[in-house]
Amino acid sequence: MIGNDLIDFKAASKNSRLLNARFRKKAFTPGEEKFIDESDYPEKTFWTIWSMKEAAYKARQRETNSPPKLNPVKFECFPSDDLKSGIVRAFGKIYHSKTQFSKIYIHSIASAEDNIQFFLKFYSKNSDYKARFSSLISRKFLPGIEISVEKNTFKIPSFHLKDSTGTLPVSISHDGNLAALVFPLIKS
Repeated sequence: MIGNDLIDFKAASKNSRLLNARFRKKAFTPGEEKFIDESDYPEKTFWTIWSMKEAAYKARQRETNSPPKLNPVKFECFPSDDLKSGIVRAFGKIYHSKTQFSKIYIHSIASAEDNIQFFLKFYSKNSDYKARFSSLISRKFLPGIEISVEKNTFKIPSFHLKDSTGTLPVSISHDGNLAALVFPLIKS
């Protein structure tokens, strides 16, 4: 199972969580707080660890098909020094994390499987990104099959294959003005 989280820097820069001690105590373990505080780039480190937690949470939620309930300190992150990879420990399980950076976003993907193959696409949230994601995946991977994004009772998204009871897992994340889709690929 796979999860992803996206941080739009424009939206994040307006968020005062970085300096909010009460939020930090609820969201980060003492080790994570120390890692953030000792970082050369505390804001980037803060949001990277947060996105790693969210991505692992989404992977776990899909895996357990459980209702949405994030307790961030239950997801302990161990990022690499360059923040581009790491692991997240939660509920006795390890999730492998990969993070990408650009001038406008931080994007993390987490999976219980190391080196999972996936397809990633970004869109502006101003567009009908769910329909664009569905159309793209249909054209690229499932020609001739109409698909749509639907959520189950626990708000976990999947691609629903029209005229079928079949679904395919997908992780969609959005923040600020951006949206990202991660679609796990089957290894052959």
